[in-house]
Amino acid sequence: MKRAGQGKEPTLLARAEAGDAEAQNELGRQYASGSGDKRSREMAERWFRRAADQGFVRAKHNLGVLCLNDPNRKSEALRWFEEASAGGWLPSVYAVGLLMLEADMRDGAMTIFESAAVKGHADSQDALSNLYFERGGEEGHAKARYWAELAALQGVAPAQARLGVIYHDGLGVEPDPALSANWALRAAEAGHPGAQAMIGVAYHLGAGVDADLVEAAHWLLRSIKGGNAMAGSYLPRVLRELDPTGTAEAKLRASRPRPQLH
Repeated sequence: MKRAGQGKEPTLLARAEAGDAEAQNELGRQYASGSGDKRSREMAERWFRRAADQGFVRAKHNLGVLCLNDPNRKSEALRWFEEASAGGWLPSVYAVGLLMLEADMRDGAMTIFESAAVKGHADSQDALSNLYFERGGEEGHAKARYWAELAALQGVAPAQARLGVIYHDGLGVEPDPALSANWALRAAEAGHPGAQAMIGVAYHLGAGVDADLVEAAHWLLRSIKGGNAMAGSYLPRVLRELDPTGTAEAKLRASRPRPQLH
């Protein structure tokens, strides 16, 4: 005959108190994503530290994230990110690169980003692509396109939008309006305001896609909601060509929530 409670899974708290590092980290995450008050932050740090003391790299990374929220603890954040990086946690490698970039150590940041990018970390691939894009020139644009393509295939919207620009402007490649519009639309669907403006203009001009004034206005309206100034200045050109029915339809489309990418 089973005793009361026999066969039940232990609670998260019980597992954490028993020394389960993964449970400790998860408990820390729950406190960190809670009310945000001082008590929650302290509890989050307490549980992350207990997991980190056991070598749990995700907890070390999470301690770095907590420290970043305090301007006086950036050096401590860097230390935690470096420890997690040494344990092979690629998001921490990316975080170290961001801190180096913030300190204007661009060459060092590129080296760090590349160390994670070659292992398939999408955000590092995107960051590396952006740095090469800013560097410009034939080699810069070629490497920007290479890394952007890898990140874009993993669904990183800024990389997709960057490819839209690269193929639109012919940066290191022959201009390809259709490919530019394809990448811009993928980024626009993911909510990237710059890409939404780009595909809105493409629909207006029929550049790489069939001209469609309603779709043009729809995407420009979405871009404006995202704070894109260029979309705001361009939209009147489209609205002048739309009848009231088309304008109403564009506004309706722009008001609908888009499916989220996962």
